[in-house]
Amino acid sequence: MRNQFRTFPGEIMEAGKMDGASDIRVLWRIVVPPSIPAITTMCLLVAMWTWNEFLIPLIMVSSENLRTAPLGLAFFQGQHITEYSLLAAAGTIVALPIVLL
Repeated sequence: MRNQFRTFPGEIMEAGKMDGASDIRVLWRIVVPPSIPAITTMCLLVAMWTWNEFLIPLIMVSSENLRTAPLGLAFFQGQHITEYSLLAAAGTIVALPIVLL
């Protein structure tokens, strides 16, 4: 994201200011539209990292209702270690939202 905004041509922003646009208008009307692919990629990566979070919920969450999906899968694996069909189904359900994104 930093590289995307740093390499944006300053002349285009200056031209927008010379035309009377405020800083916020230059940002939203000139800089953000060409940066949408970078913003979308960053949102996808953050969503994926958040979905796959394992260590912090393992340490901090004590309630079963507040577990993340990968953490629930790890506990599910411990309970049903010989049921590979159930583990495969649970793994598919856990991975499905990220695959769809």
